[in-house]
Amino acid sequence: MKIFYLVTFLALFNSIQYSQWVQTNGPSGGDVSAIVSSGLEMYASTGQIAGFGYGSGVYKSTDNGLTWKSIDYPVVNREDKNVSSVTVSGDFIAFGAQKGLVMISHDKGITWTRTFAGSEAITGLVTDGTNLFAATNGSGVYATPLISTSWAKVNTGLTNKKITSLQLAGTTLYVTVLGGGQIFSSTNNGANWTASLLPSAVFNTYNSILANNKLYVGTQNGVYYSPDNGATWVGPISGFSYSSNAFAISGTTLFAGNSSGLYSMPLSGGNFTTVTTQFGVLSLLADPSGLWTGTQGTFASYGKGLLLSTNNGVSWSQANSGLAGSTIQTLFPFGDKIFAVKNPTGLYSSTDKGATWILSDARASSYDALVQLVAEKNGKLFVAANNGIITSSDTGKTWDFLTTGFTPQALFVYGSKLFAGEQGGVRISTDDGVSWAQANNGLTGYLSANCFASNNGKLFLGLYGDGVYTSIDSGTTWTEASTGLSSRRIRSFAFIGNLALVGTDGGGVNKSTDAGLTWTASNAGLSSENIWSLTSTGGKVFVGSNDGVHISYDSAATWQKTSPWPMISNTLCVTATDIYDGTYYAGVWRKSLSEFVTDVKENSQISFKSFSVEQNYPNPFNPVTTISFSLANSGFVNLSVFNMIGEEVATLVNKNYQTGNYTVEFNANDLPSGIYLYRLSAGNFVSTKKMILMK
Repeated sequence: MKIFYLVTFLALFNSIQYSQWVQTNGPSGGDVSAIVSSGLEMYASTGQIAGFGYGSGVYKSTDNGLTWKSIDYPVVNREDKNVSSVTVSGDFIAFGAQKGLVMISHDKGITWTRTFAGSEAITGLVTDGTNLFAATNGSGVYATPLISTSWAKVNTGLTNKKITSLQLAGTTLYVTVLGGGQIFSSTNNGANWTASLLPSAVFNTYNSILANNKLYVGTQNGVYYSPDNGATWVGPISGFSYSSNAFAISGTTLFAGNSSGLYSMPLSGGNFTTVTTQFGVLSLLADPSGLWTGTQGTFASYGKGLLLSTNNGVSWSQANSGLAGSTIQTLFPFGDKIFAVKNPTGLYSSTDKGATWILSDARASSYDALVQLVAEKNGKLFVAANNGIITSSDTGKTWDFLTTGFTPQALFVYGSKLFAGEQGGVRISTDDGVSWAQANNGLTGYLSANCFASNNGKLFLGLYGDGVYTSIDSGTTWTEASTGLSSRRIRSFAFIGNLALVGTDGGGVNKSTDAGLTWTASNAGLSSENIWSLTSTGGKVFVGSNDGVHISYDSAATWQKTSPWPMISNTLCVTATDIYDGTYYAGVWRKSLSEFVTDVKENSQISFKSFSVEQNYPNPFNPVTTISFSLANSGFVNLSVFNMIGEEVATLVNKNYQTGNYTVEFNANDLPSGIYLYRLSAGNFVSTKKMILMK
């Protein structure tokens, strides 16, 4: 039996990895790939179709879905949060993600074991209380006893190993597959599998359920059933077309869901009827509380999170509080509020740093690659909407809709004018959006006006595909300013004094010291050059990219990564005290600006009031990480690393230092994977933190 790979972590990992970033409680939503219940507890996983897209991990509810809290577990890469399946048995919890990852906990999530059942996406997990079974997207089925993590393939007779789902009915395992029009079953824990061939019209099978001694199977052209465990087949059942994502049984009714909606039929026989087409269905659960639906996004929209019906689908209520799997396209601070535009549509606001989010108006619109959808002018808010804008003069309490005849993809206020970017270029309004005039004089090429900014009396315009333009006459005429750009797909601007910065799609960050006449790339330290957002405050610059948030303390000369797990950072905004990160499929995150301290020289005149040592970054690491610390007084400093039995394995600092901030590098190339402690001693100050080396 082959052992694949495992490392055990404490639940305190979350505070290590996220390094003081806090996930706010929304805005709620996202694609819910699996829902399970165990006693008074419920678990919901977020993610898309196995092998594609992203998610925000697994959430737990202890109050029957009223509120949800993210489960903390070790995250190495973005795919670890794209969870496809969850199974629970007593204190045992397991969930499957990408690249064969199966996270296992025997104590309801206090500690976790990171294991791998092969290397391909996990498409299903079930447990019979003794064994854990994992289906994969290409390597068949794996099994391990719950008391160990020794995964072994159990594929005898399984001629198609591209598994789409795994179900356990009594003591029988069922798997559906891509291609071949088959479903396989095993009555001996996967030791042997028996194939059942569906009618010739069936090519792919997607999921199955056993009800009233009938085996129902979802296929690419509808639902079939077998009254004799696969010997013969009937179907497709009328009223349900295309593939099925999920089944559930509630009383005497069978429910089936797909990307088009939810459908039902009586178990006694008959056809499917439409329950709703208001949302796509990715997962279903029927329990004593009602019918739970995990919604699925489409090419035109994103999932709405978790919905509950207590009347078999006649009406629905959201059960999303704290289930923050949504995609955020714009964050905008205004007064005591943070506004967030959530994809697909919806403007939300928070007055308590994201602890709660309130839907302000459902007409706000958002698009991929666009983040400048909100503007403010003399206390009046303007928010992009489909074929118009919504406006508020009372900080978002009430909203009015103004038809514009076009859909803005960027809004900006400059002087007395309101600017809007659209696919056809620039429009200007001098009457707060009531009327608009085109302002494309000097613009050439593909006129997708993506973002605006201003600095020192000059207006900047970013086109997605044709670079940067500037105007010194309030948009009456435009002059191209793209010389030296590493990419002409412009997404955002930021400024530090006279230094202009532009974020691009594919070319990273470019900077200009001559007001945009020439540009040079400045990407040292960036782990992704796909930039979504830029913002600056207090001499620091933050960039949101496809690999999270980076910060520069030296006018964009170099960058350091400073973000939670490696998510896609869509949009950034800063307030007087915090920075907010609107992400792709993980809601809004927040971090205090006081935790970002600029490195200083030893003879700095800055007064430091306290000692501190920061969490190392990155964490987990392999094999190099950095540790930063601050000294309130000069004196002798020791920074050492210890293993978990107290043995000192490295001395990083052991000398006198002046007051200031310092960063040291730790290379653990010669050490084995595991949890280590590092301790800073400076005078009477002693602080110890944990870090994880994972090779």
